Amino acid sequence: MCIYKTEKQKTETYRKADPAMDTQQNSSTERTSAAGKRVAGVLALVAASFIWGVAFSAQRQGAELVSSNVFLAIRSWIGCTVLFPMIAVFDRIKGMPVSVWGQAEKEEDRIFMLKGGLCCGLVVFFASLLQQMGLSYATAGKAGFLTALYIVIVPVLGIFLKRRIGLLLWFAVLLVLYGSWLLCAKDGFGSMNRGDFLLIGCAFCYAAHITVIDHFVSRADCI
Repeated sequence: MCIYKTEKQKTETYRKADPAMDTQQNSSTERTSAAGKRVAGVLALVAASFIWGVAFSAQRQGAELVSSNVFLAIRSWIGCTVLFPMIAVFDRIKGMPVSVWGQAEKEEDRIFMLKGGLCCGLVVFFASLLQQMGLSYATAGKAGFLTALYIVIVPVLGIFLKRRIGLLLWFAVLLVLYGSWLLCAKDGFGSMNRGDFLLIGCAFCYAAHITVIDHFVSRADCI
């Protein structure tokens, strides 16, 4: 215990003699926190990708039983039922009062959040509808691949936002386009069916959805 006190006293003495020590420790803590958030973000995206991929089989079976609109309505209502309690859970975790507005306390922030929710909702509605309609004509594997085209479409859309695109990305775009051609147009362009075009349109909508989220997420609560 004495040794502990001695070391603690030494540390306090060094801090008083060198105020930069506190700054260094704070910077180290911030870097550790930022690294933890990045890891948590990556794990969340991996989990989301897994759930998203597994859902294709269920969507394909659902397309054989009910119309696209009915399936989308049921899925959306289930999502809302689960999401609303999560608002309270996350607010409690953050030590905030339960509110649908999250951290948006000012009126301008709330208006911004409503605009973001409206834009994101409209885009994801069309993306989900096109995807479900496309699944009526295509297999789950094919639908998953064509929908995943948004991965390369998102950076391409970044061109219109004046973002720099590297040569490696352009190579990936060409490679994905070639793979899509082999998958969808085995016997020429005419062999592509209605479902293929619907799913490609879905990919563009999902790419737009991610771009819209990127614009609004800085000032709006994700839930």
